[in-house]
Amino acid sequence: MVDNGASADLEEIRFACVFNGGVSLAVWMGGVAHEINELTGTGAAYAPLLRLLRVRARADVISGTSAGGINGAALALAQVNEHADLADLREVWGDQGRLETLLQVPFQDHPTSLLRGEEVFLPELTRALHRLATPWRARDVRERPIDLTITATLLDGVTLQHTDSLGRPLTQKRHDVHFRFTRRDGAGDDFAGAPAPRGSGPVDGAAPDESGPGHPAGPREDVVAALALAARTSAGFPFAFEPTLIPVDADEPVPDRPDMAPYASWRGNVLPGRAKGPDRSRYAVDGGLLNNTPTQHALSAIEQMPADLVVDRVMLLVVPLPAVEVAEAGPAEEPTVAAMARGLGASLTSTGSRTFIEEVEHHNRQATSLRGTRRDVLATAGDADRLTATARDLYAHYRRARLRRDIRDLAAQTRQPRGYPYERVRACLEACHEQLDAAPDTTTLPGRFDELAAPSAAWPWGAKPLLDMGAAALEYLGVLHDALPVEDRGTVREARGEVHAAMVQVRAVRAALDRVWGTDPALAVAVPDLHYWHARLATDAWFQRGAAAALDVVRSALPRLEVDPGRRAEDTPARLDADIDPDRVLALTAGRLGRLGSGAGTATDGVPPGAGTATDDVPIDAGTATGDVPIDAGTTAEKVPTGAGGGLAGALLGAAADRLVAAVVAAGRLERLQQLARAADGLDPAWLPLLDAAGDAAPDRARARTRQVLAALHVVAWTVGEELPTENTNPLRYTQVSAATPNHFASYSRTVDEKLGGASLARFSGFLKRSWRINDWAWGRFDGASALFRVLLTPARVRTLAEATGAGTDPVGVVDLLLATTWGAEAARALRDDTAQERTGALTRLAALREAAVEEVARALGGTDRHPEPERPDAPEMASLAALLAYGRHVVIVHEELPEVVRAVRHDAADGANPRSHGHVFVAQHETLLRRLEETRTAPGTPDWLTTGVAALHAFDHAGIGREPLDEEGASDQIIRTAVTAMAVAATVAAGKNSGLGVVAPVTRSVKGAVKVPYWVTLGLTSGGLLARSLGLLALAAGGVLFVLALLGLLDGGLAGVAGPLGAGVFLTVLAYAALRTRSHLHGVVLAIVGALLVYTGVAAARGGWEPSLATGGAVGAVVLVTGLALLGSLREPLSSPKVMVEDATVWVVERLLRHRLTERGAGPVRTAGVLLVVAAVAVLVVVLVAQGAARLDRLFGWPVPAERDRWALGLAAAAVAGLAAWAVLAGARGLRRWEHVAGEWRLERMSGAAGVTAGWSVVYGTAALAGCGAVLTWWPEGRLLPATWMVGGLALAAVVFLAVVPTWVLARERRRVAARVRAALASVVRARQQLAAGEPTTDPRDRAERVARWLEANRWAYSSVVRRVGRGAEQRLELRPRALRGHADAGPEGVTG
Repeated sequence: MVDNGASADLEEIRFACVFNGGVSLAVWMGGVAHEINELTGTGAAYAPLLRLLRVRARADVISGTSAGGINGAALALAQVNEHADLADLREVWGDQGRLETLLQVPFQDHPTSLLRGEEVFLPELTRALHRLATPWRARDVRERPIDLTITATLLDGVTLQHTDSLGRPLTQKRHDVHFRFTRRDGAGDDFAGAPAPRGSGPVDGAAPDESGPGHPAGPREDVVAALALAARTSAGFPFAFEPTLIPVDADEPVPDRPDMAPYASWRGNVLPGRAKGPDRSRYAVDGGLLNNTPTQHALSAIEQMPADLVVDRVMLLVVPLPAVEVAEAGPAEEPTVAAMARGLGASLTSTGSRTFIEEVEHHNRQATSLRGTRRDVLATAGDADRLTATARDLYAHYRRARLRRDIRDLAAQTRQPRGYPYERVRACLEACHEQLDAAPDTTTLPGRFDELAAPSAAWPWGAKPLLDMGAAALEYLGVLHDALPVEDRGTVREARGEVHAAMVQVRAVRAALDRVWGTDPALAVAVPDLHYWHARLATDAWFQRGAAAALDVVRSALPRLEVDPGRRAEDTPARLDADIDPDRVLALTAGRLGRLGSGAGTATDGVPPGAGTATDDVPIDAGTATGDVPIDAGTTAEKVPTGAGGGLAGALLGAAADRLVAAVVAAGRLERLQQLARAADGLDPAWLPLLDAAGDAAPDRARARTRQVLAALHVVAWTVGEELPTENTNPLRYTQVSAATPNHFASYSRTVDEKLGGASLARFSGFLKRSWRINDWAWGRFDGASALFRVLLTPARVRTLAEATGAGTDPVGVVDLLLATTWGAEAARALRDDTAQERTGALTRLAALREAAVEEVARALGGTDRHPEPERPDAPEMASLAALLAYGRHVVIVHEELPEVVRAVRHDAADGANPRSHGHVFVAQHETLLRRLEETRTAPGTPDWLTTGVAALHAFDHAGIGREPLDEEGASDQIIRTAVTAMAVAATVAAGKNSGLGVVAPVTRSVKGAVKVPYWVTLGLTSGGLLARSLGLLALAAGGVLFVLALLGLLDGGLAGVAGPLGAGVFLTVLAYAALRTRSHLHGVVLAIVGALLVYTGVAAARGGWEPSLATGGAVGAVVLVTGLALLGSLREPLSSPKVMVEDATVWVVERLLRHRLTERGAGPVRTAGVLLVVAAVAVLVVVLVAQGAARLDRLFGWPVPAERDRWALGLAAAAVAGLAAWAVLAGARGLRRWEHVAGEWRLERMSGAAGVTAGWSVVYGTAALAGCGAVLTWWPEGRLLPATWMVGGLALAAVVFLAVVPTWVLARERRRVAARVRAALASVVRARQQLAAGEPTTDPRDRAERVARWLEANRWAYSSVVRRVGRGAEQRLELRPRALRGHADAGPEGVTG
C-alpha cells in the first residue's frame, strides 16, 4: 500500500482535476480518471516509482461538468474508498453507453427527450457508483480530504438580491449553479458515515467488519444517490436527456430522490427555529452549457486547502479536444448575415468554454511576488537588527493598512440585506473598529511592534500575522532542505511538519471564532449594523485577550441585534433580545475552542496533531447567495459562568506560535547548516538573519530572536509587498491532458480524430459502438499515463534521486534504476541487452529513446560532453525520460485493455456491426499476438512480457479502431437500426403532449404515423434473428404489392387511400435502406425508374384499357419492382461487386460438383472462367436482342430495316459498348482496390470499395437497359407507336447514363477523395516527424514514401493507384508511388521528413 498520509518526510503532489464536457468523449476522460486514481490510490501501479522519488500523491480537488461530472464523482469516491476500482467504470461505459439502450421506446407515452435519463441513465449510474462504494473502507480524512464540485444549469434560475448605494434592492437571475461535496478534517464529511464501533467483534458466523476500528462502516446514507443525481444532472445534454428535478428543501419529499439541500449552491435561507429553508427545488440540465471547463471552482477549492508543507500543486485540465492555435482575425470587414449568425453563436458559447487559466497565472505571479518580497526584504536588511528597526519604523503604517484590509475583507464576506449595501456595512464595521481600537482592552492589534514580537504565553493579535509568519518559516525551511545533503534533511522535515501543525491549529481557532455567527439560528438573521459588529468584534477580543471590558460590550450589544426583514419568519420578532442569550453564544464558541485544546476555558500547551485543519474554515456569513450552513445541533449549550473562556483563543494561538518558533529554531541549530552558513556558496545569504537568530547559544534567547525576526519580516514584507488575496503562497502548475497527448509508441494515432471513435457526430458517435467506447477508454489511459509521467519527472526530482541513491553524476545508473523500478528488472535488462535487441526489432526505437533519456538526465545532473551546460532552470519537463518510463506503463495498460477491446469488437459483430471494420480486421490479423498477450499478462516484468506488449502497442496503434470511417460504419445493421430508432423517437417526442408544439400537432402526428412503417420494417431487416428478418422481408413484399397495385390503379375507394401511402412508405423505406447499406443511391434510382414505368403503364391503361402488351409490361414491371424491393431488403453489408459475385458463385458451384474446397491458387482460374462465361452469355444475349429488335423497326416506327449483316453489326456494337464500359470500370476501379496484409504478405483486396462496386453495378444496369431496348423492339405489339417510343427512348437514355455518366462521375469523385487522403497522409507524417524522438531516419526519400504508405494503409486508404508493393517474401513492403506526390506543395523531403 502506498503511504499517502500526512507525513513531512515525503514531497507531496496534490492534483486538482478539472474534467470538462465531452458527450461520448467522457469515456476517454474515464480512462484518464482511472490512471489518475492508479497514481494517487493505494494500488501498486505507481507505488515503486513514488517510493523511489520519495513522493506521495493525492487528488483532493475535483471539478467536473457535463459528462466530466460523472468521472469526477467516480474519482472522488475512489479517492475516499480504498477498495474502489475505477476499472469497473469501463464496463459501465461499455454496457450503458450504448445508444440503443438509452433511446426512448418509440411510439410510447409522451417523452420530452430522445434518451431515457430518468428511467435508465440515473438508475444505472447509481448502481455503478454503489459498486465503487462496495466494499467500503474509507481512508483517513486527514490523508484524503476531498472537494468535489459538479456544475449544472437551472432552467428557472434563482433570484439573487443585492442592494445599491441608496439601499434599494437590485435583483438578477443566476442559472449557472453547482453541487459541492466536501470531506475535511473537523469540518464534516459528505462521503463517510459514522465510525464503526470500536472493539466490536463480528457476530456469529459473520465475516469481520473490514472497515476496522475507526473507519466508517459505509458511505454516508444517500450520498451515493446524491452523487449520481448531481452527475446525471450535469451530463443531461438538452433535448438528448430530459431535465432533472433537483429537490432542495422540498415541501414534499420526492420519491426515490435525495434532498440535495446540503450540496446545492442555491439553497435558500434557513430561518430561526426551522429545520430547512424555503423550497428551492428546480429543474436543471447540462452544466457545460454555461461552464464547460470549471476551472474557477477548482481554484476556489485550492485556496481553501492551503498547502502548508512545500507541495507541488498541479492542476490537470482533462479536456479531450485540445485547444488549437487560431490565427488572429485580420482587419474588420462588413459581415454577411451568415457571418453575423456564426459570430453571435461563437460569442454566446465562448464564455462557457473559457478555461480561466489567466486566473491561475495571476495567482502564480502574486505568489512568486510575495516569496520574492520576503527574500528581498531580508537581503536588503542584511541582519536582524536592521530588519527589526525597519519594522518599527513601518509599524504605524502597517497597523493602519492592516485595519483597512481587515475591514474591507470582512465587509465583502458579509451578506448584504436589504437596506445594507456594502458601503453601509463597511462604514458600520469601520466605526466599530475605531471605537474598540481606542481602548487597550478591546483592541485586537498591538499599538507597538515590540508588543507583536515580544515572547508571551498568549497571542491576542489574530490569525493573519501567525499564518504569514508560518508561510515565511516554511519558505525558509524549504531553502534549508534543498541546501542540505539528503542524509541530513530529517530534522528539517520534522520542523516543516511542526510548522504545518501549528498553522493547522491557527486556522482551527479562527474557524471556531467565526462559526457561531453563520450557524446560530438567531445570529444568522441579524442585520450587520453597529450593534452586530460591536458584539462580534468584542467577542473575538474577549476570547483573545480575556478583558472584562470586552465582555461588557458583548453583553450590551447582543440583545440589541435586529432581524433582517428579508429573512424573518412571520412568527419571529423584529428584535432578537428574546432569542439572544450572551452566555449561550459565548458557551458555543468556548466549547469549540475547548475541544481544540486540553479543556474548555483553559490555556493549553498545544493541540493533538490533526485537530482542526484549514478545512474548518466557514464563510463568515453563511447567508449568501450560495446558501446557508446547516444549523448546529449544539445550540442549547449550557450557560457558562461569567468570564469562562476569556483569553482561550489567545492561549491556543500562543501555543501555536511557540510551536512554530520552536520548529524553526530546532532546524536552524543543525551544525551542518551552520557550516553551510560559514561557507562562501553554501546557503542563500538572504536567509542568514533567521539562521543566525536560531543558532544563538542560549535556547531562550534563540526563540525570542527568531520570533522577533519572523514578526519583523511579516510586518515589512506585508507592508511593502504585493497583496495576495489568498493565504496559499505556493505557485500552481497546470497542464492539459488531451487526446492529442503524444505517446512514443503511437505512429499512426496522434490526433483526436486518429485516436478516438467518439469524436464524430458532435461527439455523440462513441455511443454507437462498444468497441469505439472501449478504444477511447484505452486511449484515455495511455494519454493519462504519458501526461502523469511528465508531471512526476522533473529535473529537481531526478537530481534528488541521484543524490539519495548514491548515483552521483552517473546518468546511466539513474535511468537504469528508474527503468528497473517501473518496467521490472528483467525487462529493463532486456532493453540493454544487444542480443535481445537483435532478437526483436520492436526494441530498436526504445533503445534510441533510452539514449535520449540518458542525455537528458546527464544535463539535469550537471552537463555532458555534448551538452556541457547543466539543465536550464526553466526546463519544464524531461520529455524523453518521461516517455521511456511511460512506455513501461503503456505495456501494462495494453495487457489489461487490449483483450477488452477485442471482446468489444466481437460484441459489436454479434450486434450487427460492419464486418469489414478496422476492429474486425485487427482481430483477424493478430490472433496469435492476442493469444500471446493473454499468456504474458501473468508474467509482468519479463522480456516476453515486454516484447509482446511492445508488439501489441504497435498493432493497436496501427489498427485504428478510432479511425473507422463513419460512412462505412453507417452501412451496418447496428448503425442503421440505431439511426431509424432515433428518428422514430424524435417523431414521438415531437408529437407528444409535452413537446409544446400543439399548434402544428396535426403535422407532428402525421409524421409520427408515417415513421412507423420505416421503423418496424427496418427493425426487422436489421435484427439478427431469422424470424425478424423473415417478417421484415414479408412486410416488404406485401408493401411492394400494395404499392404496385396503387401505381397501376387497380385499387378503388378507401382501400386505395390506405394502401397507397402504406406501399409508398415501404418503397421509400427500401430506397433509404439501400442507400445506407450500399452507400449509393444507384439501386434506389433504378427501382424508381421501374416505378415510373409502372406509373406510365397505369396511366396508359386508364386511358385505353388493359391491352395484352400493357398487361404484360405491367406484370413484368410489378415482378421486377417487388423482387427488387425484396433483394434490396435482403442486402448484407458489404455489397459485393458483380464480378466478385460471379466469381464466388462459380467457385461455390464447382466446389459442390467436386465435393471439396478449392485452394486459393486453384480458385483463381475457376473465378476467371466463371467471369468469362457470364460475360460471353450476356454479350450473346445483348447481340441477339438488339439484332432481333432492329428487324422490327419498320413495323413499329416505319423506319427502313437494316440488312441482316448490319443488324448483327448493330448488336455487336451494342455489346462492344457495354464491354468497353465494363473494361473501363474494371480498369478505373482497380486503382481503388486497397492493399491488405493476409498470411504474411501484401495482397490487393478483391473488391474496390463502395465507388468501384457502384460503378460495376451501374454497368450491369446499363447493359440491362441495352438488352431491354432490344426486348421492347422485339416483342412490343404493332400499332402502339407512342408507348414504344417512350419505352425505347427511356431505356436508351438509361443505358447511356448507366454505362458512361454514372461510372465516370463516381470514379472521378473517388479519385478526388484519394488525392485528399494523400494530402492528409503527408500532413500527418509531417506532424509525426516533428514529434518523434532523436535517432529516427531523416531525409531518405524511400523512408518518406514508406512512411506515407504505412500511414495510408493504417487508415485503410492504401489504394493501389497511389501505393505499390515492393520486395518479395518477408521483405515485402508498401511505398508511395512517385506520381502520387506530384502536385503536393509539402511533398519534398523537407516537408515530409524534415
